[in-house]
Amino acid sequence: HLFEDLGLPQKYSCVHIQKTVNNNQTIFRSQSIVTEKPKHIPADAELMAMKENIGICDVLTPHKINFSFTVLFEDYVKIPQFAEKLVGVILNKIFKRVKLFIENIAFN
Repeated sequence: HLFEDLGLPQKYSCVHIQKTVNNNQTIFRSQSIVTEKPKHIPADAELMAMKENIGICDVLTPHKINFSFTVLFEDYVKIPQFAEKLVGVILNKIFKRVKLFIENIAFN
């Protein structure tokens, strides 16, 4: 629980991820699963209400990739300014995992 000392509720994210590959472009789309909470999540944790996450990887050459990641929150979600850095850290982790995925792609 990252913000327990500040009195903010614990949040979790559980998403369904769809991977689509079109030629040299790989798209990762994820949406929150709101119908069920995973068993290992604490009972008082709240779902982080995200509409959709979209990660687009355009492989230009074996050594050059354009990558973009978009996070769309539900309209009612207000993120405190101090939490913006946390979002950046999470996105950085996602980027690193996608980078590992890209490094493991076999080019013909």
